[in-house]
Formats: sequence, C-alpha cells, structure tokens
Amino acid sequence: MPENTTMYKHIGVFLVFLLSVSVLSAQSTVTLTDGKFVYRLTVEKLPGQHTRKALSVTNKRQTPQIGFTVGTVKSITIFPVDDSLHKQVIVPGKNESSWPWTEDNKAEKFIIEDMNFDGNNDIRLLNSADNYTYYYWIYQPGSGQFVEDTVLTRLVAPQFYQNQKLVYANWEEANGRETKTYNYTDGKLTLIEEDEIKADSVKKITTIIIKKLVNGKMEVVSTAEVK
Repeated sequence: MPENTTMYKHIGVFLVFLLSVSVLSAQSTVTLTDGKFVYRLTVEKLPGQHTRKALSVTNKRQTPQIGFTVGTVKSITIFPVDDSLHKQVIVPGKNESSWPWTEDNKAEKFIIEDMNFDGNNDIRLLNSADNYTYYYWIYQPGSGQFVEDTVLTRLVAPQFYQNQKLVYANWEEANGRETKTYNYTDGKLTLIEEDEIKADSVKKITTIIIKKLVNGKMEVVSTAEVK
C-alpha cells in the first residue's frame, strides 16, 4: 500500500509538471520600449485555430476559409525605464492576433506613438484578427498614467501624421472607398473632411464626393462623376 501511495504521488507530481510546461509553452512575455517607458506584455496562445473568410471567393456555394493560430494579450505592465517599482498594469478587453509574437511583428500589433499630438507617446493594441481596429491608451502627463480612449476605437486602420497633426482612417469595400480626416480641436478628435468614392459597375461611372466641416457641420463641397 505505501508503495502505491508513493507511486501516485510521483504520478501527481509528473502531471503537475506537464501542466506547468504546457502553460509556460502557451505563454510568452513581449517587451517593447520607447526610451521613456518599458511595456511588458503577457501573451497567451489560444486553443484551436481562428478562421475567417478569404478575400476573394470563386465559388459562392463554398466560401473558403483561412485558418491560423491566434494569441491574446492578457496584461500590459508599464513602468519608467529608470524606476521598475512604479508600475501600471492594464488588462485589455478581448483581443486576438496571429501567433506567435516575434521581434519582427510585435511592433505592428502593439504600437507606440503620439496619437493626440501633445508630444507624448501613447499606445494602442490590435484587438481584432480580422479588422485593423485597436484599443487605445493616451498618456496623461499630470498623473503619469495611460488612460483608455474609447473615441479612437471607432477608427479602422488609422494613420497618424505627426507633421500635419492629422489622423486618417480608410475603409474599403468592393464598390468603393472612404477616407476620413480628423484633427484635434480643443483636445477633442474632430472629423474635418470625408472623401467617398463609389463605383457603379453597371453604369461604369465612378462618383467622388467630398465633404468638409463648415460652421460645425459636415457639408458636401464637391461632387464629380468620372466615366
């Protein structure tokens, strides 16, 4: 009986060891820095594969799927490069991105840049494996903390132009494209221009509509048709 008890203990220890190895292999730590702060992300591999619709479909009855392994960021730990004791820990919402995170692709998923043009770096995290949408945290100099910004989350594939202090967001679909231009007015993200291109494949006409902010309202300032 004592021998059986000892055997069970060994088996239990072995199983715990295997579980620990499995958890460790499914997690990794990704570190980035901008010279002022260190950003340490705990990334975890998700079980199974993520599938999404292919960009081009030749058979309408059977929509092909692209499958790939995904991971999720469980937490973001931030601290000054010269003071690792003063930490801020952010637990982001649901997020998915291709696995694994590497030195080559990590800066595409977790981006450090000045997004409100106040001279301080902010951060954003890719939250969707299908669409280029992000979670945003804006640095607050007064508190020294990064605070979530829910207004920027509405933008798709945004581009921040530091010299112009403008933000561009593009949306494309089969029959057209839309580009929205924003600036910061009194610290608030403001839509100032909207360019829309619509293609009519039947009439073989492309319509270009330009709207601009006029007296606080978006108004059509130009419409053109190109054959």
